Amino acid sequence: MQPLKEALKNPHRRKILELLASRKSMTPREIAEELHIGVPTVYYHLEVLGDHVQKTGKGEFSATEKGLEVYRAEIVNATPKSPGISIIYSSVYLLVARPLLALLLGVVAMVIELAACYGMGFAPFMLGYRPVLDASSLPVYYVASIAFAFVTLEVASYALNRRLGGEAPLLAGLLLSRLPLLLFFALPFARVDDLVVGIAVAALAQLLSIFVLSTFLSLSKGLRQEVSIILCLLLLYLYLLVNSSVQF
Repeated sequence: MQPLKEALKNPHRRKILELLASRKSMTPREIAEELHIGVPTVYYHLEVLGDHVQKTGKGEFSATEKGLEVYRAEIVNATPKSPGISIIYSSVYLLVARPLLALLLGVVAMVIELAACYGMGFAPFMLGYRPVLDASSLPVYYVASIAFAFVTLEVASYALNRRLGGEAPLLAGLLLSRLPLLLFFALPFARVDDLVVGIAVAALAQLLSIFVLSTFLSLSKGLRQEVSIILCLLLLYLYLLVNSSVQF
């Protein structure tokens, strides 16, 4: 059998692994129709992929856990990136592979954010914050924001790839991705009153949050990075829509 890196140099095998990772299962005929190649050729590529794919019954094949790991590392994470972005990707990849550690760090991030909110008098609200008069309602706002984002992304990712799993690292990603939003609170400490600067800082905070969240979503759910970014941008759009129309 060819070494995996050599095997994945073939674009058809890369595409087959991508298809099986992003969908629950497919028959060789469905794969052949998708790639416009012959069914015998598909069987050959499946054989080369070895224990990274498995036969599930009714003539269907799916990616194994080993195959999903390779997909996340070699295909999803294969786009050339700047050193800073590569560090973030590598860190997220390690956390996705260690969900308990990721959740522990997520809890730490939650404590930090809630402490900042209590101190500044704001409540978490989706991808931003709203002033709050009653501090006792802070935990409710926080749980509601996380729950809304989690359910939205979970349903969207399942609709796209018909695959469950990765819930723990996704939840941890939601908690950790909120840390950049604390830039919202940096302006009062810096005593910056310029509206343009405030808007720029808010936009930067939300974009950083979306990038971290989309990376967790991509690696935990087996989605391509660009798809994950689109889903997170839709989440941001919902926040802007609700934030501009609902009075608190």
